[in-house]
Amino acid sequence: VACIAMPAVWLRGMLLALAAVALLACWHGVRRSEPAAPAWGGDLLEHHPTPTLVYATSSGRILAANQAAAQALGWQRAQLLDLRVHDICIDGHTASLQHTLDRLRERTEGSDTQHVQLKRRDGSALAAEITGTSLPCANQPARLFSVIDRSIETITRHERDQALQHLHHAQVLAGIVNWQYDLQQQRLLFDARGQQMLRLEPDQAAHGLPLPLALHADDPASQRSLEQLARDLQQPATVDCRLQLRLSDGGLLVAQLRCDGVPVHGCLHGTLQDVSESDRVQRTLKQREHQFGEMMRVLPDAVLIVHDGQVIYRNQAAERMFALDAADGQHLTLADLLPGAA
Repeated sequence: VACIAMPAVWLRGMLLALAAVALLACWHGVRRSEPAAPAWGGDLLEHHPTPTLVYATSSGRILAANQAAAQALGWQRAQLLDLRVHDICIDGHTASLQHTLDRLRERTEGSDTQHVQLKRRDGSALAAEITGTSLPCANQPARLFSVIDRSIETITRHERDQALQHLHHAQVLAGIVNWQYDLQQQRLLFDARGQQMLRLEPDQAAHGLPLPLALHADDPASQRSLEQLARDLQQPATVDCRLQLRLSDGGLLVAQLRCDGVPVHGCLHGTLQDVSESDRVQRTLKQREHQFGEMMRVLPDAVLIVHDGQVIYRNQAAERMFALDAADGQHLTLADLLPGAA
């Protein structure tokens, strides 16, 4: 009952220690010419739920293996006893495995945990976590280690890293950087690209800056938005505002700041997007629309713009020609004005 209440790591360590004691009891009866599996640890090793191997530290030869280890690696138990530990290592990872074995060998007391890439009989990789325990003996020092399949965790971690990498690339293309705001210290911290975008000094920005030192408004409207931003960050509240900022080198940056207003470990996390080009395009479009409207207003000729038979624009000359007023503009078609038009 006491074991059930223990954390899984402690329980596994206790089982490994008990197995090591049992293996030591039968060590002197082992001969290289004798079948290894029955001699090493008896029922305790056999019924250990975790795949477990015993190998000689000098040669790396596998001296014993339980059925769980044979199933995990895809070998028959007798076949495993003809192998060395390096034979169950994935191609290209032998040096890494040797480093792991050296680490385990140096740990003469207690247990040590390492992550390795093992190889199943069919050649597929097994991302494993091995916990080794020393078996000191005058005849043939050995180590016992258990193997835990971490394939799912490895695949999940790889997929997460790929997703984060794709997100990073997307943010770079969209001109988006990340920031966090420490609610207690009231400091705004940008990532490396954000510091570069805002022309912040790395040594000053490394630990975050107060909002007035991090962002400098270039116009009264942006200054009012900054003041509202400061209040929103302290509440905290959702943030979605556009600011025209003056950078330290004199340049201008139009930025869109967003934040969901949900603190995580005392910090708010959000994004800043460089929308300078988008803002420039919108301003230019508005200027062109205004210039077009002025030109159409003074033009003496009637001008109609038609899309799919629907009149979507008419100038004042056209209104005078067809005797139209504002109420006639909702669903006006070309056929209404020119019944004979095709």
